Amino acid sequence: MLATKRTYLIDSPYHAFTLYGPTGTEVRPWWRRDVDGLVNEFIHAILEDREPAITGEDGRAALAIVLAAYESARLGRPVVPTL
Repeated sequence: MLATKRTYLIDSPYHAFTLYGPTGTEVRPWWRRDVDGLVNEFIHAILEDREPAITGEDGRAALAIVLAAYESARLGRPVVPTL
């Protein structure tokens, strides 16, 4: 891909995780097969000046659900996501 103004390198949108076991510790990267497709879709949306298939609003809604789940677990009762 040729960049005319800026270049962004997305090495991994996911962090590594550490496995702790009786025989030792192992750090593993967390990578899903669909990540390349998601990143490519985002790049094409920028190049084509359109919204990506997964929007910022979609990400915000997913985050609200996760935060409500954590709060629900902490309080021991249902929590409605705040969108």
